[in-house]
Parts: sequence; C-alpha cells; structure tokens
Amino acid sequence: LPVKLVNGRDTTEGRLEVLINNEWGTVCDNEWDDNDAKVVCRNLGLPSANAVSRRSSYFGQGDDKIWFDNLDCLGTEDEVMNCSHDGIGVHNCTHDNDAGVSCLHTRLVGGRDRTEGRVEVYINDEWGTVCDDDWDNSDAQVVCTHLGFPSFTGVALGSASFGQGSGRIWLDNVGCTGYEHDIRKCRHSSIGTSDCHHSEDAGVRCVPLRLVDGSSKREGRVEVYMNNQWGTVCDNDWTKNEAQVVCENIGYAGYNAVERRSAYFGEGSGDVLLDEVQCTGKENDLLSCSHGYVGKNNCTHNKDAGVSCLSVRLVGGKTPMEGRVEVLIRNEWGTICATNWEKEDAAVICRMLGYDGFSSIARSSAYYGKGSGRIWLDNVGCSGNEMDILKCRNNGVGIHRCQHSDDAGVSCVPTRLVGGGAEYEGRVEVYMNQEWGTICDDGWDDTDADVVCRSLGYAENIGKATNASGLKRGSKNIWMTKVECSGSENDVISCPHGSVELRNCSHENDAAVSCFQRIRLVNGNQFGEGRVEIFINNEWGTICDDNWDINDAKVVCRSLGLPSSRAEARIKSYFGAGFGRILLDDVNCTGFETSVWNCIHRGVGVHNCGAQEIAGVRCR
Repeated sequence: LPVKLVNGRDTTEGRLEVLINNEWGTVCDNEWDDNDAKVVCRNLGLPSANAVSRRSSYFGQGDDKIWFDNLDCLGTEDEVMNCSHDGIGVHNCTHDNDAGVSCLHTRLVGGRDRTEGRVEVYINDEWGTVCDDDWDNSDAQVVCTHLGFPSFTGVALGSASFGQGSGRIWLDNVGCTGYEHDIRKCRHSSIGTSDCHHSEDAGVRCVPLRLVDGSSKREGRVEVYMNNQWGTVCDNDWTKNEAQVVCENIGYAGYNAVERRSAYFGEGSGDVLLDEVQCTGKENDLLSCSHGYVGKNNCTHNKDAGVSCLSVRLVGGKTPMEGRVEVLIRNEWGTICATNWEKEDAAVICRMLGYDGFSSIARSSAYYGKGSGRIWLDNVGCSGNEMDILKCRNNGVGIHRCQHSDDAGVSCVPTRLVGGGAEYEGRVEVYMNQEWGTICDDGWDDTDADVVCRSLGYAENIGKATNASGLKRGSKNIWMTKVECSGSENDVISCPHGSVELRNCSHENDAAVSCFQRIRLVNGNQFGEGRVEIFINNEWGTICDDNWDINDAKVVCRSLGLPSSRAEARIKSYFGAGFGRILLDDVNCTGFETSVWNCIHRGVGVHNCGAQEIAGVRCR
C-alpha cells in the first residue's frame, strides 16, 4: 500500500496519507499510537524503533478522503493495510483528527525511561553515538524537541553518563543554536570524524519541567508538564530543598539554589498542578518528591513557586552571607579578580543569592582566603541593578591579569542605615522574618553601634550611638530591644537582646548610629589602595611620608577593616599630593596599634614636608 508523509519539515515526518483507488486520503487518529507509527516508518524504509505518533492534525489538516479509522497495529506489521481497522472509508472523524508520524533518526538509550539516555543517531543505515565535545543544553534541547517532548527542558550529560555505546561515533563538536529540529542539522565535524572514545558518549535528559519569565535561563517560575498540559506549582512548603531539586533536575548546580515565593516571577496561567511539595533535596526530579493530589489545591497563581539556580557561591566566610565569590562557568567553579571590585558589584552578588536589599560590602585581596583553579572574571563593572554578575561588563570569560591573591569577596549584611545625611549614618534597620524593621534604643550604646558599623565594613572602634529623633521615623516592625553587644559579634542580630513581644517602644525610640570614619584612602587605581587622608578638627588632611613604612601601612589597613598582612607603604605622593593641610608627620607605628592616632607622631599640624612627600598605602 503506497503511503507518504505530508507537510513535515522533511521526508521523515508529516501527516500520513495512503493511496487507495488512485486517490490519496488520511487516517483518523482514534487508537493511533506509537505502534502504528512504527509500521508506517518501516513501510517507508525509515528507522522505526523510535517512531512517534502525532495526533489532532499535528501536521495540518488534509482535504481529501479519510480512508481509515481505529487503525490498530501490533507494531510488527510490514504495512498499515495489515493492521486491524474499521474498514476502508469507514470512519466517524473530521480532518481535525488527521494522524501523523515522526520517523526519528535520533534515539535515547540506557536511561530509566524514554525521556533520558545516551544519544544515538541513524546515519547510513547504522545507529551510532555522539561525542560530548562542546555538548551543551542547546544541543540537548534539539534532541528533546525532535523526540516530541513539547518544550521540555533539555539537559546535556557527558562522559557516557548512560553507559558506553558501540559501533560508530557519528558526530563530534556538535554546536546547535537550540532551534534546529534535528541534531544532524546542527554544526558538527564531518560525519564519522571524531577524536573521541565511547567513554565520551553524549547523553540527554528531557525534563518535564521549565523555568519561565526569569531574567536568564537559570531562574523563573516553575512549571511542570502533567496530564498533557503545562501548569504551575503552589508555594506552600516551598523551601530551599525543593529549589535544589529543581535546579539539579534541569542541569544546574543546586549548591546555592534559592526558593522564590508569592509569584516572584509573575503569575502563570492554566492549572496549579502541584501543591505541598516536600523534597529532602536528594531526589532526582521534582515529581519524585512527596506532594498533594495532582491538580487538587487551594492555591491561586499569586502563590506560584519559582527558583533561582545560581552561578555563584560564597566560600570561606564565617556565615553563609559572606565569603570569596566563586562562579560556575562551563561546569567549573572559579573566582573573580578584585580589579575595580566595588559596592555595586557586591550588590549584584548579594541579590543573586537572595539577599535583596541587604547592605553589600566589596572585599578584595583574598580577604576570605585564596581560591584555586580558574579565575573566570576580571575588571567587573556592574551598575548595581543587574540580576546576574555575568551580565556586568568584564574582560571576557577567563581573561585576566590576576593571581588568587587578588580574589574578590562579598559580605551581604542584614543591616542598613536609613534616613541619615550620609551613607555612614542613620536609623538602624535589620532584616528579620523576611521584613525590614528597627531597633529600640533601650540600652543602646557605642559598643552596639560599633558592631553595626563593623558589620557594614567600617573600621573598628568608630561607631557612635545616636537616636533617630532628627530623622524620619520608621514605620514597620520594631524587631529588637535592649540590645547588649559584647563588641565581638559579627552583626547586631547576633547580640543578646530582649524579647520583641515585651517591647514598650515606639518609633520615637528608634536606634541610630554614626559610622563616621576619620581615615580614608583616596585616588587609588583599585579598591584598598590610595593616598592616606585623616579627619581632625573638622578638616581632611594628609600624612607626611617621613619614616613611613610597612608597620604604619598595616595599622592604616587594619583600621579600615582591610587586609593588612602584606600591606605596602607608598611614599613620594605615589597617589598624588591631594588637598588640605599635612596633619601628621614622623608617624612611627609598631604595627599592632588599632589606629594611626595611637602611633608616635610630631603632633597635629606639625611637619616639615612638601607636596611631594605624601604617604599612601596598598592593603593586601
């Protein structure tokens, strides 16, 4: 029986038409399944093992006869005429139900089910494998789409994750855009030419899950494919564990996965398919986690769950909110060079990690220790509003002039100063229970203020306790009262304090601080270096470089909260002469003082120096 496939993208797929009585006609899709499709592909001399049935006029409607209905093949027949059916020309269908077929030249082998496995392609009448050189998610996406998984997320796997194949390695150095309909149509080396072994066979996982409406492929509203439809997930019980499973399920590191709630990426449409999802964090996919009945919930789309699968982590800090910045690129963790590393860059990292609105402190010179491996980024320049550090200006991935002694770090601080006349002063607000609130000034003193200032990146022993009487009042929760810091805490939230429930404060009693720093570095080429300027008697001035050495530099760096172990002293106006008076001369520190004012010097304003003798430092 002559058959043909019509209206497909090539001769291997299309609407099925059969020739009877010299007239082409279609087949109704009642009872139409993959066994029927296999017979059609075999009939056409095409690979049949992975044939996919298409329904509901997938390849458009025909306009002639409908020759068969309720066609039911075992899958072993040589042609469709040998399958059971209602009779030639007998049907109760319209062309809305025209059947179609895809005779696939790609298959997945060795997986748990048909959605995953080693990729094999059919070329020159022989099945063979694909090398994993340059194999990525765009290539995987093409395979998944070709296999009929509608908009599923394609996850690329290498190193024979689903076992080693045999026979030919047909394709190598595959480079798809993600929009091709056949892996063979993507850029690749000459067919059959490769420098690979089967230990490098490429694999794919086609995941019935996707992230929608994020700023990158790594984040978005979670949508799952169930019951032949896409739908959302309710955020009841939605935690980091569930986010971790989602991220790892679609091929990203779950290490720093961040859960997003309350339609963070906008409200979806269609059904809310899952609710009360509870994962341990070790499941292979989200649908393996415990959950309520599919489609049964009391949620609306304003509770749609989302995730952010980060390309970034903090390592070596005392808390999860600080550390050396490491980014995941090409499946390898590496560091960022601190050249021009500033507060705006740190803010992007903190936002990526879910610390929205936190105070962001940039650290340089391997403040949290040296990393190892690759240095992925250098000369990063963010505006501070980006959602991904990779979106910021940089020299290019892997291009740098740095050593790991220049590794960048970040501290994301759940404390901020609000309403002051400068960034170093204001009402103290802390982030608790996912909301900003104030601190009551009962017992508020300089020790408490100093903990706040130090956590915000200012120097030791400069915090001054004030109150917010001259500032615009806070308006939300008062989170803490009767704070009693010892002075050694990393942040004010860690200090002992009274019960919030027992507070008797109003916002007239909001605590405030001034972190005015009487020493600064000016005119450096990068963070942590510059001309030393000090503030005395209401004026900024400089220091003469007579006797200026590494011990003096160490004290300056330490007082600024910067690395000091390899501090360098700069002389002869290395960073320019500056303006204002020379306020100190013949400074002589032992290297252990907490402030340059505690070192021996001639006296304020006493000197015998000129404009070319101004001291500077580089903190390392």
